[in-house]
Amino acid sequence: MNLIERYALSTGVKIGKPFIYEKFFPLPFHKYITFQPISKAVKNYDYWQDVLDDIIPALEEAGIRILQLGGKDEHKFNGPVHLQGLTSLNQAAYLLNRSMLHIGVDSFQAHIAGSFNVPIVALYSNSYVQNSKPYWGDASKQILLSPDFSKKKPSFSSQENPKTVNSIKSEIISKAALKLLGLKDTINYETVFVGKQYSNTMMFSNVCPSNSPKIKAINGLEVRMDLDFNEQFLEAIAQRCQVAVVTDKAISLDLLRKYKANIGMLFFMVKDNTGLDFIKKTISLGIKINLISSLKQEDIDKLKIDFYETGMIGKLPEIDEKTRGEIESMPSNSLKFKSNKTYLKEDGVFYNKNKMDKNLGARLPEYQPVGEANGSFFDDFQFYKIIKES
Repeated sequence: MNLIERYALSTGVKIGKPFIYEKFFPLPFHKYITFQPISKAVKNYDYWQDVLDDIIPALEEAGIRILQLGGKDEHKFNGPVHLQGLTSLNQAAYLLNRSMLHIGVDSFQAHIAGSFNVPIVALYSNSYVQNSKPYWGDASKQILLSPDFSKKKPSFSSQENPKTVNSIKSEIISKAALKLLGLKDTINYETVFVGKQYSNTMMFSNVCPSNSPKIKAINGLEVRMDLDFNEQFLEAIAQRCQVAVVTDKAISLDLLRKYKANIGMLFFMVKDNTGLDFIKKTISLGIKINLISSLKQEDIDKLKIDFYETGMIGKLPEIDEKTRGEIESMPSNSLKFKSNKTYLKEDGVFYNKNKMDKNLGARLPEYQPVGEANGSFFDDFQFYKIIKES
């Protein structure tokens, strides 16, 4: 039962189609779709940018623009014309009524679009589609997507971790949008795997030290001393910008003391207890330190007594064997990936350590061939989206 019907049943009020007042909003073009991606956190889909990247080429070829609607402080996705915070509700209604398609989350705008009989692609997550879908509009012009609830019911909660809406594959949304617009579907891939950090809106950049500090100083870089221990390089970067440092060896305390204001965090890779003295002295300098390890959990447990005064040792996450086996069993020439993490070395940009070791540069933000899905390829799995081309 739709919520509107439940309200009518509870109150005894008859259901009537609403009159929606529209207010003119000027645009320099006429062919457009509306995009409203933000609602309550539990409803917010984390992979909208992939959807936009899929459909924008077809939209541009057809001369169709994308208008992103919403609040002024909402995230701005790449591609749309940004009208967040620039329209009143009545102006948004004007734009929705003239849209070729509305795409977004379960929200008030979806109901307005439905009342105008505008084609809709909308996502539903924490409730059944039939409970909260647009009450008006031609159902044949609406593609309303939700997670698979055949084995697990919706949470009906305002918070979820992980969010069930993210189980909807981005290509399914893209194909639905192109279908309702009558545009050619050129999407020829299926999502195989998405890591937990892939949706993070911040791009993680790791600097691999080399014999020439050519990397432009940008706050937030991670200097990977565990990949190439070079204190001269660290000093050249730390004196110019804020950095985080990853190391598995002791770094000069004089260097750390000199630039501690620019070292936001030091991650120490624990392999045994040989770095304990360095860790204690680093803490005494007032530098925040985080202990991490790729050891097996039973080996980490054996070291806990040695490190009980300095902090907990966090185990670096590993891809589960089932998922890894499934990926390794697929034809490598059909797999591609994108990553939310890059490695910078001299003048090169690489998607992962595996590509950097082989000097295979990346052209962001395109999908890259996986090559051999083994070894260090899986080190950064949390930051990947892996697809299989058909």
